[in-house]
Order: sequence, then C-alpha cells, then structure tokens
Amino acid sequence: MHVATRGLSSTINDPTLITARPAIASLLCTLQECKALANMAIRGSSQAVITTILSVEDAYDAFVVEAARDERFNRRAIDADDIRFEAAINGIELHFSSAFASPCEIDRRSALRLALPRSLRRMQRRESYRVEVPASNPATCTLATGPTARGSAGRSHSGEPITLNVQDISVGGVSLVDDRKQLSITRASTLPGCYIVLPEAGSITATLRVVRVADLTLENGKAIRQLGCAFVNLPGSMAVTVQRYVSLVEHHLNAKRLGTD
Repeated sequence: MHVATRGLSSTINDPTLITARPAIASLLCTLQECKALANMAIRGSSQAVITTILSVEDAYDAFVVEAARDERFNRRAIDADDIRFEAAINGIELHFSSAFASPCEIDRRSALRLALPRSLRRMQRRESYRVEVPASNPATCTLATGPTARGSAGRSHSGEPITLNVQDISVGGVSLVDDRKQLSITRASTLPGCYIVLPEAGSITATLRVVRVADLTLENGKAIRQLGCAFVNLPGSMAVTVQRYVSLVEHHLNAKRLGTD
C-alpha cells in the first residue's frame, strides 16, 4: 500500500518542529488514546470538519481518521495534496499535514487513511502543564552518581545511585520525593543522567537542575525531603514522551471521573 507523505515547512533550529518518526507516531497515538478532536481542512478550501484518529498503523507508516459526513469533502481529500490537521491535548496545540487520503473502513466506520506526516509542530499554549503521578502506578527517577556542574552530586549517603518516586511532572520539570531523606543535596545542584520511567509512555534520560529543596513533615509525622527540579535542555523527542505521559494521566483521571475507566 502506498500513501503519499506530507510535512510542514521547516525552520532551522525550530524548537516547535518535530521530525523524528517515532515521536510523531507517539503523539498521534496519544491523540487516538485520548479520543481528542482534530480539525481537518484541505488547503485552499474554506470548509473544515471535525474528526478523530482511529488508528496509527506502524506497518504502513500511516494513520487513519474518521471520514467526514460530507462525502464531497471525502472525495476532495482523496485528490488533495495538502490536508491540514489541528488538535490539542492538555494545552498543547499540534499542527500537522498529510496528502491524498485513501478511503477505508475500521470497525464498520467509514474512514480515511493517510501517510504519517513527515513533521509535526507542537505549540505550547500554557507553560509547563503539570499532573500529579498516581500513587497506584508510580513513576520513578533513578539518580546517577558522578560529578555535577554546580552543587552536590545526586548521591545517597552511601554513594550509590538511588531511585525516588516522582510526585508530579510537566515538560518543564519534575518534583521528586526522598521519603527516607537519603540525598545530600543543595539548591542549584545539577543532576546528569537521571533515568525517569513513565508508565505506559516510556522512559527518558535527562539532566535535572534542583531549584527547590524542602524538608516536610507529613500528617502521620513522617519526615520527607521534596526536590523541585527543572529539565535542562530536554530534547524534543523526550519532551514528547513526557507530554504523552501527562496526557495519559489526564485521560485516565477524566475517565475515572466519568466512570468509564
């Protein structure tokens, strides 16, 4: 099966533009899992329709969207060399395009199959949307030992790497909980090689800069240390993994509120 590819115009060093195929496929999968609505329009036409992504097909480098109710729009999409999509998840706008849709059917629903876009633009409408990590399915951060640019290394008192639970996370940074106060660390410390596992979304290895250290006492009397950390030069592909995790957590929370999870 052949599907025509299409990408957005690129700008050198454009931090909003994603060109890595796995990252693009991951974002489209997130749109599918969250049942996010997408605006679909054909360049040169004033008509636009609302659709959803029904499937991301790695084997064919393609994705499938629900067909429009207007058959004239669907026929135009088959011959269109620029079909543009806009969607949003958790305040992040996604813009991408494809071309020459092929009619198909999924679960007896009329659909259109298109090539995965060669590029995708990710526009953050609000800075660092943050979610709390569910205690029932914790995310973790393993701090590596070694020298740092400023401040203390991410060491336990024994000098061994340690794993902490992630309390909350955004594309801007993470809050970590040292519930046994193992770390000897100060504000402005830099922690390279931190391995963060995000359930259902994947894992990243990042450099963290400590921006806040707080010793807290819980209601049960337990003393803990909380670390607020910012990501340092987080690559775009890893930011996509974090955003995917944020979106999945939000989706599960919304499903629980609605009683559908």
